[in-house]
Amino acid sequence: MMKYLILLGVFCQLSVALDVAPIAKDEESDLVYASYNLPRVMSIARMERLLQQMADVTYQVGFRFIGDAMDFDHGHLLYEQREVDGVKRLFPRAILYHTQEHAYSVRWRGEGDAKYDYLEVTNRNWIQWLDGDPRLDGREVLNARQYLDESQKDAAPFFAEGESPVKGQHYTIHSHNLDHAKLDFSLYGATQFRFKEVSCAEPRAVSSYERGPIQVSLDGSRVCLMLNTSGGSLIEDSVFRK
Repeated sequence: MMKYLILLGVFCQLSVALDVAPIAKDEESDLVYASYNLPRVMSIARMERLLQQMADVTYQVGFRFIGDAMDFDHGHLLYEQREVDGVKRLFPRAILYHTQEHAYSVRWRGEGDAKYDYLEVTNRNWIQWLDGDPRLDGREVLNARQYLDESQKDAAPFFAEGESPVKGQHYTIHSHNLDHAKLDFSLYGATQFRFKEVSCAEPRAVSSYERGPIQVSLDGSRVCLMLNTSGGSLIEDSVFRK
């Protein structure tokens, strides 16, 4: 009886993990043909919580400056396509973040402020898992190197912690560099979104390309961000695998 209850509990956990809401059908064509907004399932409140959870895990490990294009200002929402009642639907399954975005420019080109050249560059790619259970949604944030498709990129540089970075290497893991078997879902595509720091004191007129503001706490200091998807919110052709 006890074994049955344990197995039932595991099954229920798996069911919850897969119970991610699909995006609305009327949004699918927008995502393929240059949408300028995140899907409605990625609400402002949810994005605020997700970014806070990401910051809680990776601040001072993967980034120092959030909402700053030189460091951490964007993510890629990863989709799985599944058939539901005979209809193919898109499900957001995870977010791939890139931090230290231009650290290599400072290090190798001498461009920009030296304050951006500071961290271990193998810690600049992160996966945040989404879940249908709000108690679990976004809480698991892992270094994306463990999901690297080694047929796409040499894994060695991404595990060389403590060693000097390879000259000129950007250490980016793109969506199409992820291994579907390691992800445990087939990646259909990704939508890029951006966020930028704004003053918390000044009210803002929100354009059709902006959503927010949202707030993230870093060591007790409040940072206000606007979500801005005008920088290219397409499902990226390079990650399609049919």
